[in-house]
Amino acid sequence: MNLKFFTLSLLLAAVVYSASSQTIVYVNKNATGIPIDGTTWSRAYRDLGQALTASTTISGNVQIWVAAGVYYPTTTTNRSISFQISRANLTVSGGFAGTETNFSQRNFAANEVVLSGNIGSTGTNADNSLQVVQVNNAAVNATTYLTGLRISDANSTTTGGGLVVSAGFLSISDCKFSDNNTSEHGAGLFLGGLQGLSNQNIIDRCVFYDNYANRYGGGAMISVGRSAKFTNCLFYNNDFSTTIIFNITVINFIYYYIMGTVIIICINIININIFIFYLPKIQKLKFKFLSRKKDYILCTNHF
Repeated sequence: MNLKFFTLSLLLAAVVYSASSQTIVYVNKNATGIPIDGTTWSRAYRDLGQALTASTTISGNVQIWVAAGVYYPTTTTNRSISFQISRANLTVSGGFAGTETNFSQRNFAANEVVLSGNIGSTGTNADNSLQVVQVNNAAVNATTYLTGLRISDANSTTTGGGLVVSAGFLSISDCKFSDNNTSEHGAGLFLGGLQGLSNQNIIDRCVFYDNYANRYGGGAMISVGRSAKFTNCLFYNNDFSTTIIFNITVINFIYYYIMGTVIIICINIININIFIFYLPKIQKLKFKFLSRKKDYILCTNHF
């Protein structure tokens, strides 16, 4: 074989492999190695925010592996700083012990990763982050994933708390949303912006609990112009405070008909868990109770 041709073939193969390969970026708050560049567990970024920033400069698919621990959007007391998800072809995964060499080795139940907004004093949430995680980039799409994370302790003075998606869309799996508060809507999860109903957010095997909204949607809120698919999700002990009038209650659903707009609210007798604005047509929303106590809602289908 011609040596030049053989060498060229190897170079072309390397280019093809590189284009289809992926980069793993490691995060471990307890790592001690240097330099801190995220290339190994020993040299892992100590902060998730650093890894997210670094991922924007990497081409191709990026996986961020996060070891167990509590991670904060900032080391300052600036409440406006959030973890920013701003690119496609990105997977942020919790559940690692910090020694794994294969993704299948992770255990997100044993190695909990908490993204917490409790950046100030531990005895109060008044100085917590406004939002813990933000997605505000139209480049974010179906190739962006969050998995194995608990998002908690937001205390927002605007709409949305734990995770706010105002541009782009993504898939979320095996995550928990807890102890988030907002003075408006969607304390745990808020899907806003006019992204279009064809760009569907996927939420699978997630749990929403102990979230509070001063208006609607303690657990989650999906706004007009948004589409979402919830499967195998559990909602419990989410609350709100705004009084609701002029409604028709059917078992565990409240339907509003206002000038052609359908607002569907999924409730569990005492608490409002999900608040959904949905256009242009009514979609079936199917939930079933986890128990007869009616304290829980287990989402087994989608809307």
